[in-house]
Formats: sequence, C-alpha cells, structure tokens
Amino acid sequence: MTDVWNKVEWGKEACDQLPDPVSGAAITRLSGSMIATNNNYFEGSCSADGKRCIGIRFMDPLLSPVKGLLALDLETKWTALLDAQFTGWHALGTPFSGLFYYVNAQNELCRVSLETFDKEVLMSMRGLPPVDQTLRTITPNQRYLFYITQLAIPEGLSLAIVKIDLRDKSGSMIYENSGLHHIVYLPPYGLYAGRRTLKDGSTPPVGEWKNREIVVNGLLMDIDGTILRSIGPPPGYATFLPDGRLVSNYAVDTVNYTHKPERANGNMFVFDSLDWQNGRQIEAPEHLFNHIASSRDGRYAVTEAIPPHVGVWGPISIVVVNIETGKHRTLVADCGSKCCGGGSAWRQPLPYMTSDNRHVVYSADPDGILNVYAARIPNGFLESLD
Repeated sequence: MTDVWNKVEWGKEACDQLPDPVSGAAITRLSGSMIATNNNYFEGSCSADGKRCIGIRFMDPLLSPVKGLLALDLETKWTALLDAQFTGWHALGTPFSGLFYYVNAQNELCRVSLETFDKEVLMSMRGLPPVDQTLRTITPNQRYLFYITQLAIPEGLSLAIVKIDLRDKSGSMIYENSGLHHIVYLPPYGLYAGRRTLKDGSTPPVGEWKNREIVVNGLLMDIDGTILRSIGPPPGYATFLPDGRLVSNYAVDTVNYTHKPERANGNMFVFDSLDWQNGRQIEAPEHLFNHIASSRDGRYAVTEAIPPHVGVWGPISIVVVNIETGKHRTLVADCGSKCCGGGSAWRQPLPYMTSDNRHVVYSADPDGILNVYAARIPNGFLESLD
C-alpha cells in the first residue's frame, strides 16, 4: 500500500453530500476540481476489487486534446493523478478488470493498473492510422484492441476499424464504412459494429447526413473484419450480460416524455440474444429509463431515470433493477445532472456499479461543473430486490 501511495501524486478533493432522502444512500463527490471531471463513460470503469474508479479530467477540449487520467479511491476518498498526458475521451478497459489502455500526448499506447498503478508504454502509435476520438474495445484476453479512424475516400471522409495486435505490436485496418457508429467486442458473439445508413441503405460520406434521416443496424464480424451476419438495430441503450443475454431500454416519446403506447408499462426489456426478439418487460411505468449498465455478476442493472411528463430537465434519478425478479428501487432520487438529454455525451451521468456491488459511480454537474459522484448502496438494498 505504501508503494502505491508513493508512485503518483495524490490530492484530497472529495466531499461528502447529504444522504439520499429516498434510499438513505451515502453520497460522496469524489472529484472536486474547478475543471470538469467525468466517470469515464464506460461501465465497469473500476478496479477488480471495486475500491477505485477511473476519472477523466477535461482541461479544455477547445484548447488542447491533453487531459488528466485520475484514480478515485472510494475508501480513502483521495484522488491520484495517473497521467497528466492523457489524450482521447475515455480510457479503454475490459469491464471490472482494473486494466486501462489509452494514448498519451507522445502518441504512445499505454496501459495502467488501478490496483498497482503500474504503468507501461506498450508501443508507439506512429505510422498507424490516427485514433478518432477514443480507443473503442478490447478482447477479454487483452490481445486485440480496436479503434475507429477517419480516412479520405474519393467522395469525402469515411471511417474504418483498426485492429491492434498487442502481442505483435502491429496494426491494420480491417473494415471501412462511413456509417460506423460504435464497436464493442462481445465474448459470446464476436466484434459488434453499429452502422448507420440512410433510409435507402446508402452510406454517404461523413458529415453529409442528419440524425433524423438515418437507420441503425448492426454487424457481427470476426477479429479480422469478416462479416458473420447482419442483425437488427438495438431497441435503445443496451448492456450485455455475462451469459450472453442483453438488457435494453427502448426509446420513449421525447416530445411528451411518456412511454410509447405499445410499452406503456415500461421501456426496459431483457433479451436472450442479439436477435432482439421476445423481450421480457421490466414493469416500471413511473420511470423513463435511459443509459444502462449491468453489474459484474449480471444480476443487476443500474440506469438513469427521466421523470414522465417532465423530461430531461429533471430531476434525473438513478434506479437499480434486479434483472431476474424485475424489482427496482431508486438509489439516488436526484443525481443533480443537467445534461441527461443533450450536449456532449461525456457530460451525461452514465451510472455503473462497481465490481463489488457496493457503489454506483456517476457524473453530475449540480453546481455547473461536472464531477464524479459515488452512491454507497445501503445494507439490505439489493436484497430487497430479490
């Protein structure tokens, strides 16, 4: 422990908040700088033991791509600076592993451990296609890492998936399409790539279409970019369970902020596969669920909840759901977020549960500056959902 404390700079930024009035959860603001800090956006952005989580300190995206990579200690409530030369929007990790990958300002691919704070430079990225925004996904064996790059085509700009072999220290483009939206490696299935097209199936160059004109579907491919099959679009924000099932929150009526008539009792559904067929509804008519993340053991989902008829102006609550029983409870009645319905995605709450199921970590800006918060799950809370 002493070695860890001597490896990096530490600061005391955390501040305990009032307990949640509904659940009694103890809430702590973990970061406290005058500069925006978020919870890394990805679910499972924590150590394997659940005692530390990642924070990204955004210096000023308009002035510099360089940011700060932080470790936020949930027990001591101290903040550690892991790297002051972090670039990109998020650190990439296998969920709940405690290992994170990123590119530094010297264009080097790095890996850091949240448990030991050991930091390695794995390879130079010079000569490889530039990373577009952030590293995207990695295989569970930590062998292959994937990201999206922009490239010029005769018609304009397009996008491509780049695969890096971390053992051979090599990289190559494996798939090109201007409609690429999101990629994630799913152990039961392979590499999933979300793809946007126009309604006629075409994919014009990047920047020449608008969201209201698009259709989203998905492709499953192997690690070399060979397409295995096409799949239908996900119903909405989704999380993938260890056993291959999926939980997704359907889109709601964002004009009136109500459930759609065909799903009046709730917009969260559990699916057995990526075919998105015959989903089991989680009945929660009082909530409009938004972003979603699963617990490490796959028993629970944690999600933002928008109040019906009020909408994204809040209060935005955080709700925990037992995926098997369908029971749910509010953990945080008002997380303080002002950004759930728009603006840059890095400002949204994106709650996730830590590896040990003891905390829910989220981003919020109740005072105008984005910071990372943690709600400690009270004793008996999860058991009440059985």
